[in-house]
Amino acid sequence: MVRKLQNELINYIEEQHEEMVSFWERLVNIDSGSEAKNNIDYIISILEKEFNDIDYSSKVFKYEKAGNALVSKTEDCNEGKVTLLGHADTVFPEGTTNTRPFFADGIIAKGPGVLDMKGGLVQILYACKALKYIGCKKNITVIIAGDEEVGHKYSNVPDIIMKEAAGSVAAFCCESGRMDGNVVIERKGVGNVYITAIGKESHAGDMNIESTNAINGLLNRLIKIQDLGDNKIYINIGTIKGGSAVNVVAGKAVAELDVRFSDTASYNNTLNKIVDIAENTHGNDAKCYVLNRIKYPPMKMNKSNIKLYEVVRKINDELRLDDIGWSSVGGAADSVYTSTLGIPTICGMGPKGAYQHSPREFAYIDSLIERTKLLATCMVKSDKFNLWEGDK
Repeated sequence: MVRKLQNELINYIEEQHEEMVSFWERLVNIDSGSEAKNNIDYIISILEKEFNDIDYSSKVFKYEKAGNALVSKTEDCNEGKVTLLGHADTVFPEGTTNTRPFFADGIIAKGPGVLDMKGGLVQILYACKALKYIGCKKNITVIIAGDEEVGHKYSNVPDIIMKEAAGSVAAFCCESGRMDGNVVIERKGVGNVYITAIGKESHAGDMNIESTNAINGLLNRLIKIQDLGDNKIYINIGTIKGGSAVNVVAGKAVAELDVRFSDTASYNNTLNKIVDIAENTHGNDAKCYVLNRIKYPPMKMNKSNIKLYEVVRKINDELRLDDIGWSSVGGAADSVYTSTLGIPTICGMGPKGAYQHSPREFAYIDSLIERTKLLATCMVKSDKFNLWEGDK
């Protein structure tokens, strides 16, 4: 009976190939950069309807400055819960799809967010549809964020994830898959550090008279700060903004740094060094101030994640799909919140591809189908995850 259901599941997903690619195209061709709230909300409304159509109970969490979030879940099964995570926003500005719309040639698909993570949204939806089709009743909670790419700066999505996912026997985040097919069981944390330099403006022709160039002061400090990075701390000077005109000595300059870290203690230690350099470096009279925000805590490798990976790998082998391993990566994701709860968590379950966050972003079409089969089968066999409920 189990084998028969599994075959029906696989056959259903294979039969939905064209429909899945068509839905993928529909999502990609909706510009949904994190600032495009109306478009993100539209995608959330599309997904809400799709989940309601397969008898999921849905709730939309609305925000003033962030894209809305969606929680959809089954209500007909009380056995071990499985949580699926995704996000509807991308990093690309509005209008990108006008010049770079969805493209597919039968092998790869391209377009803004095609890998990160419109493909994962298609995968989540059709895995849930597949279970509905074969009549497999499972306790499933789907959480789709609308502002993941900016670290939920203006929403409470992390709180929602931790509340709705609590008690799950497993969590799968369908973020971008790796080119090598690996899934992700460890991620670095992300901190944003803002350094503001204040100088004294004057005419550029009189720059020696009571003037201090804030840009010079900022650059002098950033050179030293960049040297703080090592194999545990990655520091990227992402943006520098300053000055008002080319013939004015800059009175203000701001730099935004992206700091990746393996543990919070390392981040705090580095932050203290950044503050010391910014506030105590001499040689320029510009004054500097530091603000910071931990955008994402790290997703640490733990026994639960490793054990879940072993089960997923076994299921993958049974389906005779391409081999998978596991990876530790620098990028952050919402999977950190379920992992922090001690829920066995696998991230990077999305289709295989590369170059996310760039115009070269692409995904392999066949891998969308394969990963949907894998996710759906893992959901069907969720009873095998009960062994590690509460293992932290």
